[in-house]
Order: sequence, then structure tokens, then C-alpha cells
Amino acid sequence: MLADAQQKILNSSQWLTADQLYTFAVSTGQNLCTTPNEWLSKGMIFSISNEETELFPLYALNPNAGYVLAKELVNIIEVFRERKDGWGMAYWFGSANGFLGGRRPQDLLQTDPEAVLAAAKDEVMGITHG
Repeated sequence: MLADAQQKILNSSQWLTADQLYTFAVSTGQNLCTTPNEWLSKGMIFSISNEETELFPLYALNPNAGYVLAKELVNIIEVFRERKDGWGMAYWFGSANGFLGGRRPQDLLQTDPEAVLAAAKDEVMGITHG
């Protein structure tokens, strides 16, 4: 079951190695002074490990801004830092979310980052009774 879930996430978006992500960003005209691994250590991006290969989500780059790293992702990662590892974040980003009207957070990260951040905060708060 876990293998099926992981495969679903791998198929839900394009995942790149650090070298591929860096090459992709540079090929779009960016002059990068840091690498995806440095972004990872600073909490600016997350990764998953698949067959001993570290992979980064392409949706972390904003196509509307020349494929720069989505600055909104940092705040979302910070919300999940103590609760989700890379796979946990990948599952969350790649799954339909009721807070977002059934849409996937990865599909709204660039167009409605505030809603995605609110959904992340809602996820962490869990069910509250009043």
C-alpha cells in the first residue's frame, strides 16, 4: 500500500534530482548562487528519497516568475517542519484537500499561495471542537 501511495505521488508531478533542478533553473536564465541542497538545508524546499535518490518537486519553482523558487513554500514548510517529513509534505501537496475545495495544494501553490498556507495551518490545527 505504501509503495502504491509513493508511486501515485511520483506520478502526480515532475520530480527532479538536485542537479536536474539546478540545471533546469539555470536553463531558464536564472543566475543561481545557491543550489537545491542549500535550499533544502535552509528549509526553502523539501525533498523525498526514492530508491536512494533525493528528488525535489518541480512545482517548487514558479513558472510565472521565470522558474525561481516559490517564496511561499518557505512558510508552508515552516508550518509542517515539526510534523511532516519530505514524504509527508509530498503526500499533502499531492492530495485533494477539502480546505481547498478538493484541489491539490501543489496545483494552487503559484496561483493562490495564501490559501495553500491557510490549508497547511488548518492541517496542523486538526479538528477542533467548540
